[in-house]
Amino acid sequence: MNRPSKILLTCLLIGAGSLCAQDTAHISPPLDRGRIQPTLVKLPPGAQQQFQAILEAPRFNYARMAEHVTWTVNAIPGGNAQVGTIDAQGLYRAPATTPVPHEIHIRAELEGVTNRLLFATVLLGESEAAYMLTSSWADPPAARHFRRPHSIFIDHDSNLLITDEYNSRVFRFTPDGKLLAEIGLGSGGGPLPPNADSTLVMTASFPPPGTPGHFSGPRVAIPGPSGTVWVLDVAERRPMIQIFDHEGRFQWSFGHWGTQPGELLKGHCMGFDSKGLLHVADVENARINTYDQSGKFLCDWNHPGALPGDLNAPHALYIDPNDEVFVVGYYGPTQKFTADGHFLLAFAYADPTQKVLSFQSLCGDRWGNVYVPMGRQGLAKFSNTGDLIGWVVKGEAVQWAAVKEDGTVYALPAVAPRGQPQPKSTVEVYSEQ
Repeated sequence: MNRPSKILLTCLLIGAGSLCAQDTAHISPPLDRGRIQPTLVKLPPGAQQQFQAILEAPRFNYARMAEHVTWTVNAIPGGNAQVGTIDAQGLYRAPATTPVPHEIHIRAELEGVTNRLLFATVLLGESEAAYMLTSSWADPPAARHFRRPHSIFIDHDSNLLITDEYNSRVFRFTPDGKLLAEIGLGSGGGPLPPNADSTLVMTASFPPPGTPGHFSGPRVAIPGPSGTVWVLDVAERRPMIQIFDHEGRFQWSFGHWGTQPGELLKGHCMGFDSKGLLHVADVENARINTYDQSGKFLCDWNHPGALPGDLNAPHALYIDPNDEVFVVGYYGPTQKFTADGHFLLAFAYADPTQKVLSFQSLCGDRWGNVYVPMGRQGLAKFSNTGDLIGWVVKGEAVQWAAVKEDGTVYALPAVAPRGQPQPKSTVEVYSEQ
């Protein structure tokens, strides 16, 4: 059977909605990929550095220099005297004095490539990025909001969405710790909400049925379109992804328990790309599912295993400005994939000598940088190409982190093993220096 016939048979068996982009790559030639070099440099004030934008070698052809490149420094076309300037040929001239923060972001924007935004980092006057703990806050134990905070995300109003897997609750806080709202109805069952669609409740195989609006171990809560909040739960008795309005009222849900295309066994993280598509990391199915905003399943990548490009208990994902996807497996490493699931690179490996054996989460920023909690070693910051830029948190375990547009990092300290001192703060706030 020839390849087109195989693809047609696949469509008939699993539905056209689950046909991933990589299965149709033969239909039209793939676009070029861009690369910037160098990706990480350390310069004294007043120094110069030449950056190059390169088109990667396609099959049976040569790499070549990119044309029509737009260069920016910290999102400023051509830069300025404070952060340094860059000309049309990519020559960067550092400022005469070191700015604060001293981490500078070089960006090359290309035309006609799959990854049109290329990022490089300049560290001026220091060996690595530096962060300072500027504030922290603790939710009062008497409030009983948290037993084990699991994840933290920033909503469209710059407030914090925090899930607690043990209390099965989701909250919205201001950045300085003021409780604004509870999302959903918390743990347990009870009567259906007035606007709940009873047809969405799974009754087969998992009695008693779960109740929409309630949770059974929420993993993440992320901002969605039009002020909505999308919550990923591990409940087997109801659809695992629930959507709430801005005030926290249940709207609808999707994502049933199972192993068939579009189903979830244990979703652990999710995120929207620039097209509004939702990507969900499923630990036990070892795949990334993709849905549209109506909950319709579109496709998945499924590479179970422990080799480069395989998914080994994927626990978290971050989608960068090019819609390329970073995925961290529970056993490491962090891997970068194209938007349709092709493996690109790996970094942040497990290190038994440093007692870094497992990974719970990761997050990213507007510059494509990736922040990975590295066990008790702290929270490490990597470039879009896997270079270690520095440490946001050193010597303290971080459960999850989120990065604001201005680079401020909000970190959830990890719960310590039984018998060891527990963190005093619910959220710690770190600023670049």
